[in-house]
Amino acid sequence: MSKKRLFAVIGGVVSLAAVAVLLWWVLGSKADQTSASQQATPSMSVQAPAPSTAQQLPFTAEDAVRLEQALNSNEKAVQAQALVPELREGEWLSSGVLPDGVTLKIDRNSFVPEKAIVQADVSDSAHTRFVLYLTYAEGKWLIATTEKA
Repeated sequence: MSKKRLFAVIGGVVSLAAVAVLLWWVLGSKADQTSASQQATPSMSVQAPAPSTAQQLPFTAEDAVRLEQALNSNEKAVQAQALVPELREGEWLSSGVLPDGVTLKIDRNSFVPEKAIVQADVSDSAHTRFVLYLTYAEGKWLIATTEKA
């Protein structure tokens, strides 16, 4: 085999290896991002507003009552109005936001403007307390995600 041909073969193998590594890196990082986002994202989650926005907006008694009434409603369409638009459809619709017979009471005085969070008590058998992460959208406070306190 001539030196020219040998260099051509080696160059082709190196090029193929480089393409394979590039494909592995691109496809592997996308798969990692997808699996990480699926694992880290709760079923009801949207990014909360920037703290500077939240600090400027009060959370009023009317806001608390509106969210409570919506979440405590038996109608899923009414419940959905308490949620950010991205969450108004999805798996929660099959069972509703709260189980039957369970109600939610928001502690308006627990509002933390820097984080746009408020706490709420649920009337389940354990009297669970939740943190509601809020975002200001459509001219009102809406729930973006929740977690047990």
